[in-house]
Amino acid sequence: MYGVIGMAAKNRLVPIIIICLVLCVCGSAAFAQPVTVIGGVAEIDMRWQEFELSADSADYTVLASRAKVGFADGHTASLGDLRRGALVRIYGERISARTVRAREVVVLDNNAGRTRVRPRSYLPDERIEIQGTVLAVNPPEIDIITDTGEFAVDVGPGSVVRRYIYVTDLTDVHEGDRVGVYGTVRGPRIAAQRVQVLDPGSDYRPLYLERREDVVEGEVIVPTSSFDRAIVLATDFGDQKVDVKKGAEVVRHGSPISVHGLERGELVRAYGVWDSGALSATKVEAIRWEDRSAAAQQPAIIQSPDAAPAASKDAVPVKLVPGEHTGRIVDIDPEGGKITVDVDMTDVVVDVREAKITKDGSALVFSDLKKGDKVTVAGEPRDGVFAAESVRVVE
Repeated sequence: MYGVIGMAAKNRLVPIIIICLVLCVCGSAAFAQPVTVIGGVAEIDMRWQEFELSADSADYTVLASRAKVGFADGHTASLGDLRRGALVRIYGERISARTVRAREVVVLDNNAGRTRVRPRSYLPDERIEIQGTVLAVNPPEIDIITDTGEFAVDVGPGSVVRRYIYVTDLTDVHEGDRVGVYGTVRGPRIAAQRVQVLDPGSDYRPLYLERREDVVEGEVIVPTSSFDRAIVLATDFGDQKVDVKKGAEVVRHGSPISVHGLERGELVRAYGVWDSGALSATKVEAIRWEDRSAAAQQPAIIQSPDAAPAASKDAVPVKLVPGEHTGRIVDIDPEGGKITVDVDMTDVVVDVREAKITKDGSALVFSDLKKGDKVTVAGEPRDGVFAAESVRVVE
């Protein structure tokens, strides 16, 4: 009897397995949009095995970790052999408006010296980090020039400005300074979250973004399951899997929701980096169909400073969990007994009126605290601020 039941169960599993295999094959086919593009190599990032490509039609990020690389004469090569400015032909799949997953990279001329044919393009609401030289300081903005063009940067009340390791403001930023800027694309401008004046002669290393983010927009065709945080979107470049990281911001029309609240048929815009064939998302927003923009089809080019209108400077609400948090003091309110601490790129108001303040085991008073101090605060959120039980000055 058990043998009959087992045989019946086995027979029932056969069509299920066949259906799953068909879905997997069809799904994989829907991911690919074959493309061949020729252009000049701009920036190369060997850590992630990818590079920026400037073509006549558009700029692309080329994911080349699994690509075959070779010269036009048939000799094999590696990504490490590519030179900046090299003329290359890419065979692969276009997976977003500006990202190509390369199957093969053919080096046509490694000494071509090709330069960008246009300023680097960015997507609306994209988080970016760039470096450049200050052309002019006109509070509340600065104009900078990079190797890809000139940009206007809005520095608002919520922006943090540092000169080397010290917190300061725009009065301490001067024409000719080398700066790193981290912020968000707002129309044709950059709304800065951080402006870092760099030490002369030092090499620039990204402070906040290890990799350039991408933006994917499409309709949810496969929502999350109870044991998975991944969704599948039908985009203009095929079906794309989006892995929503734990801690990622998920919103619908501006209101926070669970990733499991995203429904089939909703229009979703996801921000993140490509990892193992999927977009690893740090932010996902469900938007109205009538609000769909060209974000996922044509990246925007940030214009020169004199052609740029003002940008909005909406504040971002901050919440910390109870426990210890470390950051640098960016503002001090002596009358209110509060300090503002930069914790993981976010400004947090900390009430220290009842906190024990120490440094190297010695007791301090509120007036000993200074902007730029690195501190560890311990406490819990209360009445819209972080109520500190202790403040330890680290450096």
